[in-house]
Amino acid sequence: MPGTRTAPTVNGTPSRTVVSFSFFDQDDGQTTISFPIDPASTDAEIEALADTAQAISNASEFEVSVTQTYLGVGLASNALADDYVSVKDAIRLSSRSADGNAYIRGYVPSPLGTLVGSGGSIVVTDSAYIAWRDAFQALLPSGYALINVGFVQNVARNKGQSPVA
Repeated sequence: MPGTRTAPTVNGTPSRTVVSFSFFDQDDGQTTISFPIDPASTDAEIEALADTAQAISNASEFEVSVTQTYLGVGLASNALADDYVSVKDAIRLSSRSADGNAYIRGYVPSPLGTLVGSGGSIVVTDSAYIAWRDAFQALLPSGYALINVGFVQNVARNKGQSPVA
């Protein structure tokens, strides 16, 4: 049995929205400015801010990110005391772009003990793992393929394995 989710349903009505603008300067320096905005802000309003920020900056604005957050109540009492209780223990699923130059990794912190086998191997035949793996893969950009899955603890990494049985 997993811990209790308090995060609201992802349904287009976020609790909070954050906008980020990333810039490069002439000396190859990079910075990102992020701040919360009204969740009801329109694309046109965000674009107007991005456009006017570039109009008053010597730096090159190269990225605009709008992040919707669905915020629930964070309580330790909603988590379980099981084999892996630390959020620093995780299942890490790695994917790589077709050209091999970019990686996207998905993580599940504090995995259920039934998902981690001997030697830190992931039980890739478990239906809960398969459902998560498939949901992660469905969200990957075109041209990315799964390459391995592994159990990680605090940045130490066990050898990766095939993400499928």
